[in-house]
Amino acid sequence: MNNFDRGSEWRKWDLHFHTQSSFDYDDKSVSNQIIIDKLVDNEISVVAITDHHYIDIERIKNLQELGKGKITILPGIEFCSELGGSESVHFIGIFPENNDILSVWTSIQGKIGLTEKDIKEKGGNENIQCDLIDTCDIIHELGGITSIHAGTKTNSIESIKNNLLNKMQQKKRILSDSIDILELGKEIDGINYGKNVFPNIGFSMPMIICSDNHDIKTYALKQNLWIKADTTFEGLKQIVFEPEERVKIQELKPDEKAGYQVIDSVTINDVDFTEQTILLNPNLNSIIGGRSTGKSILLGAVAKKLDSNIEVKSGNDSYNEFINRVVSNICINWQDKEENVSRDIEYFPQGFMFKLAKNVEDLRVLINKIIIQKKVKEAIVKDYQTFCSNNSTSITNNINKIFQLNKDYIQLQNSLKEKGDRAGIEKEVVRLKNELEALSKQAQLTQEEILYYNSEKVSIDTHKKSIEEVESEILKIESLKDKFFTNSDLQFELVSLSEITQKTILSKFTTLQEEYKQKWINELNLIVHSLIVLKEGKEKEISEKEKNITYQKGVVAFQKALRAI
Repeated sequence: MNNFDRGSEWRKWDLHFHTQSSFDYDDKSVSNQIIIDKLVDNEISVVAITDHHYIDIERIKNLQELGKGKITILPGIEFCSELGGSESVHFIGIFPENNDILSVWTSIQGKIGLTEKDIKEKGGNENIQCDLIDTCDIIHELGGITSIHAGTKTNSIESIKNNLLNKMQQKKRILSDSIDILELGKEIDGINYGKNVFPNIGFSMPMIICSDNHDIKTYALKQNLWIKADTTFEGLKQIVFEPEERVKIQELKPDEKAGYQVIDSVTINDVDFTEQTILLNPNLNSIIGGRSTGKSILLGAVAKKLDSNIEVKSGNDSYNEFINRVVSNICINWQDKEENVSRDIEYFPQGFMFKLAKNVEDLRVLINKIIIQKKVKEAIVKDYQTFCSNNSTSITNNINKIFQLNKDYIQLQNSLKEKGDRAGIEKEVVRLKNELEALSKQAQLTQEEILYYNSEKVSIDTHKKSIEEVESEILKIESLKDKFFTNSDLQFELVSLSEITQKTILSKFTTLQEEYKQKWINELNLIVHSLIVLKEGKEKEISEKEKNITYQKGVVAFQKALRAI
């Protein structure tokens, strides 16, 4: 049995690798030791030996012996199928490391009709073709799992063209019933499968990239394949059920944290505990045990060791005294090799979640802190906050516009009512025109004088309308003086900070808020003043224009007629 003291961790795997036992291996003179040394140098934790149509039992056992304690060797085999036409589809079977390899290889040869003589005479690879579905069934019966070339990789399932409906159904059936893992040719292939293939077939599959190496001297990875699992065949099987959570194709190790953020282990040397070092996973850890077995004591002691100001009260004085005694007998080892260094931590004592469930606001703050711990999620939260702020402003502005438009509409409706109905207005216009002509004759005004007066009257009306618009703007600006002075958005931004820091920032903000408010009002007053000056100028122009109109004979009667219009 292998011991995995930290549980599942992200490690590099290579699940398609050839040895000198493949017919097309470049240099058959290399030793098994060189293979192990090269894989270890490249930090490969698990490798699947997948020679063409052949399981070399002796070589695999020797590699397992040489790699013991350093790398897990999984037995496997690569097949060439009858599908794909000129570019036959390749697929792989992988088996448990502790299986009876001889029994597996014997069963495969017997059920598929594959012999070493056939392999040697036919040259391997494309000259030997196995029924894909039947062979995959056999692999599964023998306790193995299967992978298939996919995407842009040569000899992939994409060789089965989609031009016929039965071909599409055949591919879907293969992926659904026969294949466990997709081996891609390029990292970008995963995007296409995620966006197009998986939605079409109705389920997701783990996607991997492997070396497909045929010469250990030129060993290289197209991209690192990270799998979060124990370095066993059973660990590998977990990715079939959690393809997105346990498999990553990328250069850097997933979920990697700085050494000062990770507790590597806790060493206990206390009379009431077995002397030991507890290794911790850099991600999630669980303390398992029955009631009163020391779970909360261990957690409280670790928290107290790292931050002496943390309260670990349980309402029991003896409990608190015991915690304080244990603290002096434990050592906290950080991943950056520092010991017992006090660093920022979050400690949730026993019963914390129950209390939290009763306080919705505290729960919201906690969830927000957890979410923004990851930079990508923090950026998403900030984008959401910006969207909400902008959207709120837009909604407020649109509501104000709706009310203003409604007000203008009512005013126009009232204005129309005052003027009367259309037929009555048209009739009145005709009457006034006739009256105007009669008055013009009586007053003996020239056509030029009438045009001049009309022009001045239009100008005066325009100025009056401008004055009304200025007065409306002044009222709107006055209403802005008490707006935009809220700190709710700022409080939401500060939830990840300590309570003292939050209070300090909010205090500063309040001070600056008052100062800004006065400046804001002063600036608005200046704008209002400029509008008042503009209004007074318009009023002065109106007064001058009215004085400059020269009235001739009968002008009083003429003016009355125009006002009526």
